[in-house]
Parts: sequence; structure tokens; C-alpha cells
Amino acid sequence: MFTASIGFTLLAISYIFCPTSYLGSLCSDERYRYLLPLFVPTTAWFVIANWVGWEYFRYA
Repeated sequence: MFTASIGFTLLAISYIFCPTSYLGSLCSDERYRYLLPLFVPTTAWFVIANWVGWEYFRYA
């Protein structure tokens, strides 16, 4: 949770100021900067949902 908070904070800062030159293309992009922050919770939800479904299947 702490790591996600730090990541979202850095993402918010990138809207105002791009800290390094090698991140310039990512900072100027409008879509792909959302990829990692959305990928992590989506993957976590998918893993949890599959685990719960597997538990129901195993004990049915």
C-alpha cells in the first residue's frame, strides 16, 4: 500500500514537473502514464477473484 501511494504521488507530480530527461516522453504522453498505476490494482483484483473462485470450486 505504501509503494502504491508513493507511485501515485510520483504520477501526480509528473503532471506538473517532469523530473528527468529520460522520462520526458512518458511525461508528455496522455495515455500510457496510466498503464502501470491501473495495471497493479487490476491484476491484484483478478488474482483475488480467481483465488476466491478456486476456493469455492474446491470445496463445492
